[in-house]
Amino acid sequence: MKKILVILILFPVYLIFAQSKKDQIKQLQFTSDSLNRVIDFDRNTNKQKIQELNSAIVNSETKILNQGKSIDSLNSVNRSLNNQLNLKSIELDRINESNKANEKKIKSLEETNAMIQLKISQLEMEKQNKIECAEREEPNDDDIESPKLINTCTFRDLTIVIESTADEKGRYFESYRYLKFNNEVQNSEFFNSKKTELERILNEKFKSEFLKISNNPNSEGCFDDVTYENVSFGGQIDKYGYRYNEINITFNNNQISFHRTFGLPMACLSQEGLSLEFSISELEPYFAK
Repeated sequence: MKKILVILILFPVYLIFAQSKKDQIKQLQFTSDSLNRVIDFDRNTNKQKIQELNSAIVNSETKILNQGKSIDSLNSVNRSLNNQLNLKSIELDRINESNKANEKKIKSLEETNAMIQLKISQLEMEKQNKIECAEREEPNDDDIESPKLINTCTFRDLTIVIESTADEKGRYFESYRYLKFNNEVQNSEFFNSKKTELERILNEKFKSEFLKISNNPNSEGCFDDVTYENVSFGGQIDKYGYRYNEINITFNNNQISFHRTFGLPMACLSQEGLSLEFSISELEPYFAK
């Protein structure tokens, strides 16, 4: 642009010297007009640039202002979020404390429930292992005044009926009936396949007690002709309904007793038999299911 102005200025000057005054004036006027046009053009151009620059400045200021507002808005949102976060944190702490308290309650309830379940199990076991007995009397034969005593004891699905009958001298003899699910069975059917092992245990104990009694000087010769024989469940009944050389069973006082006899003379009736008592838990492995 500067080079053009120089040319425009110098060229008319050159012509001035070459032309007449009139022409010079005319030419100078033309030059002046040209310069004015150039000046106007530059002014307009500068004005437009200034306007554009002012518009840009205004836009920049607007953007800065808007950005400031956005920052303020973001800061406000951030403060709001922080407040909400703090409230949530406080609420979370409260919930955690509540959960801890609830966990303690739950643990306490679980312990209480465990104790209750244990008690229920114990009661169920007691109920299952409870032995219930009832005794009644029935008239004996016409020539015997002593009544017939019938004792019925039930344990789970097993029932033992002991009938005690007196003779003319008032001596009682017992006979046994064994029932399972109300059906009469042999007493061996109370036990599972381990009954042979149970018989071995019983015989060992019976023999030990038999030797103590038979070797007692006060036995008055009752065992002189008696030797111990291994016994098992079942056997024959003599004319008195008394079973020799077998194992009988009774339920009493939540215990199970095993009895056996030796076939002693009537004079030795007081030493005729032996009894062994066992708890239910001891015999649990041997019961038939």
